[in-house]
Parts: sequence; C-alpha cells; structure tokens
Amino acid sequence: FGRLYNCSTVVRPLALRRLRNSCTTTLCHRKSHLKKWYCSTVQRQSRDKKLFNSGRLQQLVKRWSPSSSLFSTDASGTGGGIRGDTLVAICIPLGCAALLAEAYFRTDLADAEPANECACVATSSLVTHSHVRDLERNGMVVIPDALERGMLHRARQEVQRLQNDACFETSGNDKDVRQDQIVWLSNEIDRGEEGDNKDKTARPGLNHCIQLVRGVANALERHGYDGSYDHKVPLQCQLATYQGDGKALYHRHLDRCASSMTDLGLLNWLRLSDYRSRVITVILYLNESDRPKSNGGALRCWFAKSARGGSKDYDEAAARGTNDAEDKGEDGSETFVDIQPNGGTLVIFKSNVVEHMVVPSKTDRFALTSWISGTLP
Repeated sequence: FGRLYNCSTVVRPLALRRLRNSCTTTLCHRKSHLKKWYCSTVQRQSRDKKLFNSGRLQQLVKRWSPSSSLFSTDASGTGGGIRGDTLVAICIPLGCAALLAEAYFRTDLADAEPANECACVATSSLVTHSHVRDLERNGMVVIPDALERGMLHRARQEVQRLQNDACFETSGNDKDVRQDQIVWLSNEIDRGEEGDNKDKTARPGLNHCIQLVRGVANALERHGYDGSYDHKVPLQCQLATYQGDGKALYHRHLDRCASSMTDLGLLNWLRLSDYRSRVITVILYLNESDRPKSNGGALRCWFAKSARGGSKDYDEAAARGTNDAEDKGEDGSETFVDIQPNGGTLVIFKSNVVEHMVVPSKTDRFALTSWISGTLP
C-alpha cells in the first residue's frame, strides 16, 4: 500500500484515492471490532466479580449452614477457595455416618445357620427331655461323659498338635479380665488356593466335637425349649486354653451384653450386636476325664436361690460329683456352683442369666465353646 501510495506516477490519482479509502475503511472496521471484544470481556469479568462479591453464593450456602459461608475471600475481594470450617462441617457428618454404618453391619454371625440345619445324631441322643426342662427351670444343665473316651483321646491329641503349631492367639479381651489363648475352628471342608479339597479327616476328633456342640440348639428345639427361639448357630466354635500357671483366669461376667444404649453409647451398642443376641452358651471340656479337683480351673457359676427352688444345691450335678456349691451374699441370697472341667463334660446354660468365671488352673485347661444366638420371649 505504501509503495502504491507513493508511486503517483505509476497509478492514476483517482485509482490511488479509491484504494487508500478502501484500506482505511477496512482497518477502521477491524479496530472497532477489536475494541468491542475487549470492552465486552472487561465488562463480563467485572460483572462476575460483582456477582461473587455481592454474597449471593454465600446466601445459598447459609440456607443449610447459617453460621459459615462456603467460600472465603482474600484481601483483594477475590475468591480464596473453600473455608476450612466448611470442610470440617462436611467431613464430620460423613465420617460419623461411615462409622455408624460400619458398626451396624459388623457381625461374625453372617454365616450362622438355623438350628434345624445343625442337627447332630449324637447330640439328639445325648440331650433328653429332662435336660431341657432342667435348663428352663435352673438356667443350666451339666451332662457328663458326653464324649466316648476314644473320641476324647483323639480330640486331645489334635488339640495338642494345634498347640505345638502355635495356632492359639491371645484373645481380644482386656488382659486384666481374661488371660487365655484362643483359636477358632470349623468343621467345614477347607479349600486351598487352587480349590482342591483338603482332607477333612485331619481333625476327626475335633470335627465330631464341633458337630456335637453345634447340634445343641436343634436338640433343645426338638424337646420344646421355651427359654428362647429363632436360634442361629455360628459356623465356628472357639477353642480356648488357660495356661496351668495358677494365674490365668476369666473374671465374673455374663456372656450376653445386657448394657443399654445409654450406658454404651450408640456406636459401641451397635458394635456389640452379636453379644446382645446371645441366648445359650454351650461348653465341651477337652481335658483329662479324671482331672483331679486340686488342679483347679473350675467353671464357677452364680445363681439366685429363688431361681433354683430354695437353698438346696444343684442336685443333678452334685449327684454326679461335678460341682461344689456354697452360699454367698450378706443375706445368703446368692449361691455359686463350681463345675469341674473334666474331659467330655458338656455344660449348657442361659447366656443372659448365669454369671460365671474361670478359676485359675494348675494344669493347662481346654474348652470348646459355642454361643447360640436367638430372641428372648
């Protein structure tokens, strides 16, 4: 354009003026469009800034959180991000909800089976109508010699192998309350990583004991037990050992949690749902069948005299020589019974009624336990 503009000798003046006017018009239009775009951008940014500073966004948040605003602003008036107290206000309810959900769904009874699916022929022939009535009346029944001597000997050998293999672990209770070691056992067929079935007969003695203990619920229902109903039997049983150091014990307690939500708090109350559902405790002792009374390790159970029909001793167990009874309490209203943990003895009692403890033992003491869940009438 400059060359054409200066070379008047080459282009005629009229054509030069037209070309100059056309180029000037084009440049003016482009400059005008650029100016309009720049002005609109500045205006939009200014409008957004005014909208943010006007507090309309904060007003929306204040509808659910009147005490705080969602966004903070810095000294220049621009947005500074989400406020820390807002994050806390959001995270705390979410965290609490997650904890409550975890506590609500926490259970070891997911694999529990109904009583009729745990029927055992040996248990059905062992538990009689008389035993069930004694359990209803006294809250407890003791059945000695529930295991044959050969089966007891085999089970004790398998327990010894578990002990040699260091399978026992310290229980999760407070050591000041309970000083034993436990292992959880099931009579299901274990499966290896490749899905091959392992030999179930590796523990035939303990498997028989587990079936015997788990079959108690079905035997009770067959004889019309009315102390509880809707029984569920956990798949696993607990094998516990107390070292024979004369110190290991389990202090007096109930197997069923009777504390209220007010005492425990909502979180702990939900977490203890398995303990709140226990109704029957079944124990099978796997010690020597002729275990001396001087070795200790007795199961001491407390009863109110009125619940046992006066001050007489626990007749059935006393007749078999498996317990000692003694009156306790200032007015003699309470009686405890010491049940000797002789091998093969089966003990059944109401989890929500019988307070009990394990007395220190001078020799190793073994017990297989199952807690039957259900609903109280």
